[in-house]
Amino acid sequence: MPVHSPALPGCFLIKIIVLLICSLSILTVVCDESIEGKCVSLANGHFDFCTKGGYNSTLSFPKVFTAKRQAEVAGFLTFMIEEWRNCSTLSLVTAMECSFFVPKCSSKGTRVYPCRRVCGELLKQCQNDTSDYRELYMDLLLASCLILPNETASSEKCFEPPGFTPNNNISSPLDRGCQNLIFPACKNLGFYNHTIFAESVQKKFYKIFHNKTYGDGQDLDQDFPFFVRMQAAKFPDCSTDIKKLFCGDLFPPCFPEEGSPKLKTLCRSVCDDIQRKCPDFFSDNFMGAEICAFLAPGNTSHGFCDHTDWPEPFSWLRYYKEDRFTEPSTEPPSVEHIDEGPKGWVVAVAVLTTLIIVALGLAALIWWKWRGVTPASWLGYKRQQDFTTEE
Repeated sequence: MPVHSPALPGCFLIKIIVLLICSLSILTVVCDESIEGKCVSLANGHFDFCTKGGYNSTLSFPKVFTAKRQAEVAGFLTFMIEEWRNCSTLSLVTAMECSFFVPKCSSKGTRVYPCRRVCGELLKQCQNDTSDYRELYMDLLLASCLILPNETASSEKCFEPPGFTPNNNISSPLDRGCQNLIFPACKNLGFYNHTIFAESVQKKFYKIFHNKTYGDGQDLDQDFPFFVRMQAAKFPDCSTDIKKLFCGDLFPPCFPEEGSPKLKTLCRSVCDDIQRKCPDFFSDNFMGAEICAFLAPGNTSHGFCDHTDWPEPFSWLRYYKEDRFTEPSTEPPSVEHIDEGPKGWVVAVAVLTTLIIVALGLAALIWWKWRGVTPASWLGYKRQQDFTTEE
């Protein structure tokens, strides 16, 4: 089953992948086309609405980002901005969302990130949103924002939207610190005891993968999901690292002794070991040659390394497909739809660990749970009337 199912809106999947890819240090520029040093105006173009986020120019578009693609992505981006209307303001949401797709361009032609406290304010304002799976989405956003500059706009190291004033009377989820790891299989693996994801989000993943509620009186399932066990058994020389790959990407590790939480993935060197010892694990994957390059470089005693940057601007275009705009199914995901081969969840892992709102596990769910059929309503998204003014 290809990742772009006819039943799945193309731009919805793009958003998921961008959210996930953005937590990965992709260092290649799409089509090897340099965009450094060039800025283009947002005014009167498809992304004119992004100027409401506080900037007027973005990096030069690669040639593959055609007018048709720009129109499709812009349409989806406005839809995503709309989905925040119930809890935040237009300028704040626009600054964050547009930064993922068409980032601000500096006078030197380089990307300018939103300041970390901009993301923190969005998390504050929307942390009580009770929409289905919104909490999961919020933690994915949190993961991406751990990389943003912890500065103010006056430092010129990042930007803030017009009229931005943080509410210092409310703590941000960005400041909550490490959370206890409670997903049984990953906790039992023994490589780390904390994650950046809230316990409530871990319980949602538990229900997704084990098809039962965490702590409802039943004994907790201590084992990995079937497809992980199958791959670990098929590649015994890489069994432990495969499990680390699964856990690290679904529940990003957090080590209190190392200070403030950072976004971590499996170290690239560990992934290289999997590729060297068990090359067939990646062989059925269209991203097999790239997957390890997506992970954070370095070596650590526990095997997890820090990400320090979002991926190269427009690198998400490499995974973009056009003309996929039929309405999604409204059926919930089913356990029976798990892809039994490595292809499904390895693709997810390759684009997993999100940053973005810009996210970490949703592509995995697309592959692992229902193989391409992802109802937007399952994520808590509901179409609403347009909003164009501050609330």
